Amino acid sequence: MRKRTPEGLVAPQLRTDQFPRVQSRTAWSGHRLGRRNRLVSFVRRAALVAVIGYVAFHVLRGDFAPNALIEQKRELQEAESTVAELQTRHDRLQDRVSRLSRDSLDLDLLEERVRVMLGWARPGEYVFVVNPDKAGQ
Repeated sequence: MRKRTPEGLVAPQLRTDQFPRVQSRTAWSGHRLGRRNRLVSFVRRAALVAVIGYVAFHVLRGDFAPNALIEQKRELQEAESTVAELQTRHDRLQDRVSRLSRDSLDLDLLEERVRVMLGWARPGEYVFVVNPDKAGQ
């Protein structure tokens, strides 16, 4: 038995002995397998969208994003300048320590440190003590 289509063409009927799975799936469109396939398809698509969103977020805002790399370079430059300042200060202090060592004693530096630390002065010298809190007033 053949069915007529709206255009007047005749469509061949499927033979169930050759294609048993095709006939069973087309016969019940609301069958449980059809719903399961739709659910699996939806879950796969949702997982794919989630993975793409995760990767896109980390490409744009993550630790290795262009903005983060620029920020890290700026922090690196600040750290390098701080290291340079501290190295200069260290060298200066190391020079002063070496001039006060027993092997090479700098008498002028020793006298300066004694005057500052102990508040000594030679006879006839005037010492002015400035309070650093009120110096700007």
